[in-house]
Amino acid sequence: MKADRARETAAQENGIVEADGRRFRLKGCFGAKMAAFLLMLISAAVCAAGAVGCYAAYEEQMYTRGYEEILKEGLSGRTREIAYTMYNYLNQDRGDSAKLYLDNINAEVAVIRYDDMLAPDSSTFLWQSYETSEAMEENGFYSGLYRDFGMELPRFAERMAEESGGPEELVYIIRVFFDPGLPKNDSIKAVVRLVDAVYRMRYAVIWFCAGGALLFVICVAFLLCSAGHKNGREGIVPGILVKIPFDILTAG
Repeated sequence: MKADRARETAAQENGIVEADGRRFRLKGCFGAKMAAFLLMLISAAVCAAGAVGCYAAYEEQMYTRGYEEILKEGLSGRTREIAYTMYNYLNQDRGDSAKLYLDNINAEVAVIRYDDMLAPDSSTFLWQSYETSEAMEENGFYSGLYRDFGMELPRFAERMAEESGGPEELVYIIRVFFDPGLPKNDSIKAVVRLVDAVYRMRYAVIWFCAGGALLFVICVAFLLCSAGHKNGREGIVPGILVKIPFDILTAG
């Protein structure tokens, strides 16, 4: 009995009191602390990624613009490249080569008069990569997913003048549009898939950012409350850092 009391007195003098061994506290569990620390790191990464996603979506105006408008902008570079390739082919009177070029990508092209640019539903196709206008319409020509480029086509104008028997304008509209089915694996399909995924996730990243921030705060609060606590002991218990020499706590 005297020995037990002596141990209790010594423990009290050192600021440590033995606790009931059957008592379990979450804030005294080392595993819970490690899990909270890992969750804190993960939540910080999720919150940061969500914040970057929100900023990117805001910069691209994905919260104020429609899907087609964003997709058009995403495909603008590829569209311009296709239009200038068609310009070179048609100026050299190489319509068959132009069609072969388009066979490998998810795009089609039509040439219309400049006056028809604002009337897509009644445009007259002077040259087209599809065989018939009905096929173009069935494949999404009138969906609005196209870009117009006004270009001078002198060789094309000469051929049109020969066919019509009268003078023709030099400036025509090269209209580039996309096959909505995306049957071919090319850069157009990759851009469409990327824009589609980002557009669908534009609101989800807000929740990721908010959820990550909330979890981060909870984990930090738990770690602060559990600091110095250890199952099996009451009060504040010195941690492992106090056993490291060179006064690391003071240096921190």
